[in-house]
Amino acid sequence: MRLLNKYLAAIAVITLLFSSCTQEENIQVNDEAVSPDVAMLYLGPVLNDQLGRQQEQEIPDCSEATPAFAQIRLTFGDANTPIELVVPILEDDEGLFTAYDEALEIPVTSGNSVSVTLTDFLVWSDENEDGTPDEVIWAAPKEGSDFAQFVSDPLDIVWELRAGSKNYQEVEVICFDDRDVNLYGYQFFDITPVPLYELCVFANYCTDAGRHFTANYELDLYTYSGMEAEENPITDSALYTNIYMGETPETGNDDGSFYADPLCLAIPGPAEGQGASTPYLYYEIRLNDWEGYYDAEPMVKSGYLTWNQISDWLTVEGDDDNSTVDYWHVFFNCADDDGPEPCDLDDPDADCDGDGIPNGEDECPQENPTVDEDGDGCEDVTQCDQSDPEADCDNDGTLNKCDEDNPNYGTFDCDGDGVINSEDDCPEFAPTVDEDGDGCEDVSQCDETDPDADCDGDGVLNKCDEDNPNYGTFDCDGDGVINSEDDCPEVAPTVDEDGDGCEDVAQCDENDPEADCDNDGTLNKCDEDNPNYATFDCDGDGVLNGNDSCPNDAASTDLDGDGCEDELEPCLPAPDSTLSCETATFTGDVSNNFPQEIFLNGEKIGDLTFDINNDGNVELGVALTVTGGYLIDEVEVAIGNEISCFDETEYPGTATYLIDGTSDFSYPLNDVSVRLNVCPATE
Repeated sequence: MRLLNKYLAAIAVITLLFSSCTQEENIQVNDEAVSPDVAMLYLGPVLNDQLGRQQEQEIPDCSEATPAFAQIRLTFGDANTPIELVVPILEDDEGLFTAYDEALEIPVTSGNSVSVTLTDFLVWSDENEDGTPDEVIWAAPKEGSDFAQFVSDPLDIVWELRAGSKNYQEVEVICFDDRDVNLYGYQFFDITPVPLYELCVFANYCTDAGRHFTANYELDLYTYSGMEAEENPITDSALYTNIYMGETPETGNDDGSFYADPLCLAIPGPAEGQGASTPYLYYEIRLNDWEGYYDAEPMVKSGYLTWNQISDWLTVEGDDDNSTVDYWHVFFNCADDDGPEPCDLDDPDADCDGDGIPNGEDECPQENPTVDEDGDGCEDVTQCDQSDPEADCDNDGTLNKCDEDNPNYGTFDCDGDGVINSEDDCPEFAPTVDEDGDGCEDVSQCDETDPDADCDGDGVLNKCDEDNPNYGTFDCDGDGVINSEDDCPEVAPTVDEDGDGCEDVAQCDENDPEADCDNDGTLNKCDEDNPNYATFDCDGDGVLNGNDSCPNDAASTDLDGDGCEDELEPCLPAPDSTLSCETATFTGDVSNNFPQEIFLNGEKIGDLTFDINNDGNVELGVALTVTGGYLIDEVEVAIGNEISCFDETEYPGTATYLIDGTSDFSYPLNDVSVRLNVCPATE
């Protein structure tokens, strides 16, 4: 089977990773003077540890591993010469920085500068302490990626370096999880060098009448680590890793012939231990509508692929070296892989192009025209009258009279001002005053006493333009009250018995809760200035404003009828001071069953897990891991509006508590609070 060039590139990267450094090397910074014909570059990874609480929940947790190597890709100069290397990371009092490497001596003519662009930056650990990279722990996200928002200067980063200079540049990084590689802007093969294969996709769409169209579509592709297909895909999201999202084929229109090139993607083979008949890829393909070609209802095809299926497309019968890639042919709304039976063009009663004209009367039986006023079944463009100013013969959305590509454009009058285009200095603008006949507005000749003119050309008519000297004598809103006497000169009232030009609000029904009698933007029922305010119910919670302590907020739980949300009553007693007990706390939102840290006096003393069982209840697991041990005296658990307390003493600090809510719990669990009264363990 054909391995892609990207596989060779991946092998080159892994060679760099395992050959760049060994334990025996004496790694140090080059403290000598820099040559006048190079610019020396050092890169310092800076972990963004100033993220807010919400941001910390949106990015992966950090590894405790020590940064040991930096994997770098950059280009320099007008030719964008590439440099790829893996270099050790050193540390001094000012922070982390890359060790000296000849590859980072960027050549530049003495006295000049060179542009350097950093495109990839990954930080590896050396957990085995064998002088070779082990796993990626930090990454610099790329511009446009989901995680780019968490750094102030995402990749690509461009620097201008002068000849003879030694440059230390900081690069912001965040913690890395290879399951989310696409969210950083990298492809999976940028991180894990594995053999890659080329999968090419082609699709057709069929109308209900059986007509075939080349299809336009979007493809999402995931690797899958489960042993068998899920009945409801992506139920267990941990089994899926997205490698492509929203990929589309190259489409176009070549002189009326619509086409879509095959979409070819680099994919991995199955992971170690996955059999050839085990699903290891999951796909979703969405049919896109194609303007001017076909109209289709939204359709989605999804499923799993095995290595046996992939191998069938990669192996063509008679191809001994397995170097030919066959297409994965996807069909939308087609009867089977061969599609429905083709329409018989010789059948006079059939309508093969679906234009409503049977073949026997259709001069273009395979073409569905967009314009066919003469009913011959063919596009009317070729029959268009170029001398008709109101036609659009080239179908570009511009009428002939305003289309400079039309041969008769000069004889037409685009703006209808009586001046033909060839003699009109403003062919697309009809002036109100044009005494010189040039087709443009004569601003200096404008009559400022004309209320419907725009003498200063600012887009506001004289009658509504306060800059016009006659503004006070005009009536902008046409309510019969001149502007100088109109308190609302730009709004014509429906009721104005006092003649001030404004709507008479006194006639409004103040008993109508949904009216706004004082026009202040607040309905009567919520307006404290309304005399009936106390009898209305602003927030619609069934408690009148006069009896509602929270009249603008409808409570979801209001057992005491005061109109306000019932506060949860804490049920945890004070810790037993005679046993030196204290209260450890956790607060936050929980989106899965991953361990959550719990703290006592600012120090972590253990972990909590929140599992939702089949009954919809939460099983809280507590594991206190601090040296010396604790016993758990009392426990209070609050989840949203539910609160539970437990007083069983548990030693040595591990326990499970069942929270049975009034309704089933589901992730995410919002507004979670756990308080533990813990006491030092004693013999």
